[in-house]
Amino acid sequence: MLSLSQSPSLQAFFDHCETQRAIRRLTHAMKQRLRLHVEHPALVLAPCLGQPITISNQDALEKWVELALHDLDLPANSEAIEPLCQRLAQVLEEEY
Repeated sequence: MLSLSQSPSLQAFFDHCETQRAIRRLTHAMKQRLRLHVEHPALVLAPCLGQPITISNQDALEKWVELALHDLDLPANSEAIEPLCQRLAQVLEEEY
C-alpha cells in the first residue's frame, strides 16, 4: 500500500483541496465582515475583480481571494481576513 510520502501527486492533490477549503472559508468570512451579498442579482463582481463575466460572483470572489493571497504573500488563514477585506473594499470603492 502506498503512503502519502510515496505518492507526491496524491499529496499535492490533498494540499490543493485543503487550500481550496481555506479559500472558501476566507471568502465566507469576508462576505460576512463586509456584508457582501454575492447572490444578489444586481451585483456583478467578476469584471470588478478582473475575472471573466461568465463566472458567478462566488467563484469570482474565491478566485480573487486566491490571487490576492499570493500577491500579498499571506497565509490562507484567519490572519489574512483583515488585509483581504481592506483590499477588497478598496477595489469595490474604485469600481462602484
